[in-house]
Amino acid sequence: DVWLSNFAFNFNCLCPYGEYRYDEVNLNCGCPSAKVVGKKDADKCFGASLMRDPAHVGECLRRMKEAVDVPVTLKHRLGVRNSDHSTDDSTDNYEFIARFVDTVHELSGVEHFVVHARAAILGGLSPAANRSVPPLRYSEVHRLADDFPALGFSLNGGVETLEEAEAQLASGKLRGVMMGRAVYRMPSILAQVDQRIYGDHHH
Repeated sequence: DVWLSNFAFNFNCLCPYGEYRYDEVNLNCGCPSAKVVGKKDADKCFGASLMRDPAHVGECLRRMKEAVDVPVTLKHRLGVRNSDHSTDDSTDNYEFIARFVDTVHELSGVEHFVVHARAAILGGLSPAANRSVPPLRYSEVHRLADDFPALGFSLNGGVETLEEAEAQLASGKLRGVMMGRAVYRMPSILAQVDQRIYGDHHH
């Protein structure tokens, strides 16, 4: 993951990535931690707060793509709100996220979006609460895949078992499912992935 929104930092920090041969570089626009979204200087905020400026995100990604020779992807939420009590949904609705994806793609050429299927609350919730209090909206991730068939979408958030992952992948429209915390809580789940998800029965 790359976190900061400063153009020069993005370019400079990516230079070593080629040396270590990472498979891809990902810009994180999903983290709602107060440490990254609550800085007094708005220009120094990053994480989920970047979603309020899709043109800026697109430019960050464009410069990142110029700096590396591996795919550049974007991780983001379905929207952002200032608090969990806010009634302002202008940056937390399907039309907003569709415009966000379209703008970012047009400006950067990025084609793979990893979508945490809930909004980010930028104030009043801990990172842990931000993974449980905002409701999951899986249908909106699938709708993005329908509306942008030339792009790839991976679904993130709340998927705890391979059965749940298989259910999300069943339509064939998603590029993947992310199971971060489920895997580090139970690493043995990975032993079944090749067989059940990819049909590889040789292990």
